[in-house]
Amino acid sequence: MLHGDTTDKVIHAFFRVYRSLGPGCAGTAYESAMTAEMEKSGLKVEPKKGIRLHRASGTPAEVSADFFVDDKVIVELRAAQAVSEDHETRLIDRLRNTDVEVGMLLNFGQRPEFRRKLFQNPLKHKQNAA
Repeated sequence: MLHGDTTDKVIHAFFRVYRSLGPGCAGTAYESAMTAEMEKSGLKVEPKKGIRLHRASGTPAEVSADFFVDDKVIVELRAAQAVSEDHETRLIDRLRNTDVEVGMLLNFGQRPEFRRKLFQNPLKHKQNAA
């Protein structure tokens, strides 16, 4: 599994935070707790990291990921009733339009949910390097 060591640590941190805080907290509480837990796990954590998008139009754009972990995984947090198709589509779009290949969606809803997404394309790095 690509970057499985990193994503496993993120998932463990997610469940530790969920057991501690439960559902219904403010997003900032989850962000702060996730930062601390991931760093305790030895991960390099960059909160609110700006990531450059590569669009076909050539127009430069940048989006902010909730976390960029170990320079290789985008992590997005939600506190919704459930993970929606829109949440997943947004993450996949970020993976499709950046050099990052692995993304995670963590939802602090009534039930803890996570999604691990992979977008690999051997041409991706060649196209974005041009």
